[in-house]
Amino acid sequence: MPINQDLPLGPVPMPGGDNIAFAKVDVAIVAWLIALGFQSVGSDGPDKARSWPHIMVTKLPTGTSSLYEDSSIVDVEVFHPDYNAAADASGVVHFWLTDPVKGLRDNEVNGQKVDDVRGPTPGYQDYEDPQLKRFMSSYRVDSRPINPL
Repeated sequence: MPINQDLPLGPVPMPGGDNIAFAKVDVAIVAWLIALGFQSVGSDGPDKARSWPHIMVTKLPTGTSSLYEDSSIVDVEVFHPDYNAAADASGVVHFWLTDPVKGLRDNEVNGQKVDDVRGPTPGYQDYEDPQLKRFMSSYRVDSRPINPL
């Protein structure tokens, strides 16, 4: 008699069901930056800016995920008509996202738990609009399941 004869032929159901969910890290970043006082933050481009600086947060369809951890890639773009103001604002955003003590790491925002945020210092990227300056960085944002097994 084979040892594994009693194993199921189909997928094994998870103890917590199929409802394992991770933080919506783009939503967490938007909420975190708004809580810190930035007024124009969201997934909309600079044409929808309510004030300057405008911060556009986009979760990319890439990264890695397992039962225990999700690592998402999120682009954060900071727009402003003035180059120096855009540079300064992007530095402040970078600090509040990545600082090990005061940053988003190990915080929960609107029920979205973020374990870690890593990324390079934002750099200038031409937006092909002479009226707008853009600084951008891509961040790896890690989270554990909201409803662990």
